[in-house]
Amino acid sequence: MLEIAHAKGEILLPFSENVQYNENMENEFGFALAGGDIHEERGRVFRHVPFVMEQKLIDCVASGDEEGSLAVLAQIERRGAKAKLSEEPLRSAKNSVICTITILARAAIRAGVDADEAFAESDFLIREVETLRASKEVLSFEGDALMRFVGLVNSRALSHYSFPVGRATHYIEVHLSEKITLADVAKYAQV
Repeated sequence: MLEIAHAKGEILLPFSENVQYNENMENEFGFALAGGDIHEERGRVFRHVPFVMEQKLIDCVASGDEEGSLAVLAQIERRGAKAKLSEEPLRSAKNSVICTITILARAAIRAGVDADEAFAESDFLIREVETLRASKEVLSFEGDALMRFVGLVNSRALSHYSFPVGRATHYIEVHLSEKITLADVAKYAQV
């Protein structure tokens, strides 16, 4: 498999053939780059963010990288229309942003934010999405949600606990309903 850089050099996208990547590739080749009516239709209806872009966004959020997170979101937005998740455009936009919020919450938890805190933020943001009345308003809210989760990650990083204590606390919070050993906590805390 050959990896070809996006024309702007932002994120590498994997392709199984030597294909020159360009901004209109999905329109030209359909969702699976295979051509044919079914693939072209699938590309128009199921326009999802490439997995590598999603992972890059998760990594940026988990590391508290505000600038990187905004850059990846901008790159995603430049791709154009989002997946059609409902026949009604407003509902489709809300569903898309709710999916993003869910992913962002998990990225924050991965970074050490308390799960209850991340889920409470997620619930609050989803309720906010549901109050919005225009697709454009919903889609612009995605950036606000992104910054809220990056802020949570950064506030966790600024806590008064040292790195090992913060990691140990996070491990215990996540595994509270399981048998926890000192060796497991120490390994996770990297001590």
